[in-house]
Amino acid sequence: MQAVRDLLPPLLARDLPDETPTNISKKILAALDTDGPRPRTPEQLVAYRINPRWDGYWATQYGDNGFDKPLGVVLALVASQAECGNVRCDDRRDVDTGELCPFCAELKADRRVQRRLEQQDAERAAERPSEPRGGRSGDVVPPPRPEAASWAPAAPGAWPTVVAPAEETPVVSTVEIPSPDEVQARTADMRSILRDHRSRPSRAPF
Repeated sequence: MQAVRDLLPPLLARDLPDETPTNISKKILAALDTDGPRPRTPEQLVAYRINPRWDGYWATQYGDNGFDKPLGVVLALVASQAECGNVRCDDRRDVDTGELCPFCAELKADRRVQRRLEQQDAERAAERPSEPRGGRSGDVVPPPRPEAASWAPAAPGAWPTVVAPAEETPVVSTVEIPSPDEVQARTADMRSILRDHRSRPSRAPF
């Protein structure tokens, strides 16, 4: 762990406390992964993980008063960011050869192909004529179903009637039911009129 501290960029190293906190020491040891599947020597860790990140970003964040949280910068520099699954790859470089990681290069090419295919699909979709609203041209659209007749509610004392559906405002009508006395009186009137009509002499046709 101390070997890694000795190889850190000088600007960062001078901002660190003399005693390395336990949590930072554990992170550095985990990055070295001495007994794990991704072992690194201190020189490999610094050359292919810490220095590229320092030069690519963190050096530009160093202000006149240094870093507010230098230990946080150390954590960001040593964190593993495996992208391709190659255990010998750090930040797209092979730590044994120093060459670009072939697996990362293959992934990058695949991403380019995927983006190109997605762009072509989008262009074809934009060029395809839009279908008319309601379906494709030539489709038979069935007429709307007619509305069924319904029983209209009647006022108290009236028979309900069937009302046919109207195009705009439905019309509700009712039939008044005469009382028994009115029915008897009207019946008597009709009988009297019929008797009077039958009793009259027939007129000659000429």
